[in-house]
Amino acid sequence: MHYMDYKTSDIPPPVYESAKELWGVDFDKGTVFTYGSTIHSKTPLSDDLLAHELVHVRQQTLIGRDEWWMKYFADPEFRLEQETEAYRAQYKWFVNNLSAREGVAKTLVWLASLLSGEMYGKLITRSEAIKLISK
Repeated sequence: MHYMDYKTSDIPPPVYESAKELWGVDFDKGTVFTYGSTIHSKTPLSDDLLAHELVHVRQQTLIGRDEWWMKYFADPEFRLEQETEAYRAQYKWFVNNLSAREGVAKTLVWLASLLSGEMYGKLITRSEAIKLISK
């Protein structure tokens, strides 16, 4: 399967309960999950978020969705690596589609705040996230 052959669903994926317990994420409040080739979201995806989630579709296609999720839950370094790649793709979408440089800079700070936040276990600082995403 090519990673672009994705589907969408508004039903939470099987890994939702584990993620909710670990990080307090809430599918009903907009948390988006990729599980294999299906992107689970309660609302339509913006183009930048789609770019982010398609990275996870590709990642999970390469190593297998269940193996990917097992590593994602157990290995903070792996989780950071996977999310950094996805946030870079999302940032690249903004760089290519926003005309105002100021908007791009604010977007980088916003994305870095997400990557360095609670949802991923506060693995790095916002400054570190800015450096990783903008590489």
